[in-house]
Amino acid sequence: KKSKFHCPELENISNELMNTALKAKSMGTSLWFTPEELKGDKNDMLSTLIACGQFSACFNLLEYTCKIVSDPSKKDEFDAYPDDLRQDILNLHKKLIKDWEAFNKDPYFMLP
Repeated sequence: KKSKFHCPELENISNELMNTALKAKSMGTSLWFTPEELKGDKNDMLSTLIACGQFSACFNLLEYTCKIVSDPSKKDEFDAYPDDLRQDILNLHKKLIKDWEAFNKDPYFMLP
C-alpha cells in the first residue's frame, strides 16, 4: 500500500515484512488451521496472521499520525490542539516509528 502523502517512515518496507504479509495473504477463508499450518513456533500460520494484523495496524496508525504531524494542510488544525494533546500525538508518532522499524527487522517481534 502506498501512502497518499509523503511519509518517509513508510517508504521502505523490508523483504521479510513483505514475505510475512504474502504468507498471511495465502491463508484460505476456512475457520480452522491444518496441522501443517500450525507447525513451527513464531512463523506458523496463526502467528503469521497475528503478526500481519499487528504490523498492518502499526502501518495505518503511523500513516494517520504522519498526516496529522507532517501534512502542511493539517498544520493549523494540529497547532490548535491543546499542548498536552499535541505532545501525546508526537509521542505516539515516535513510538510508532520505533515499532515500524522493529517490524521491518522482525515482523514477529511482538509475539511471545
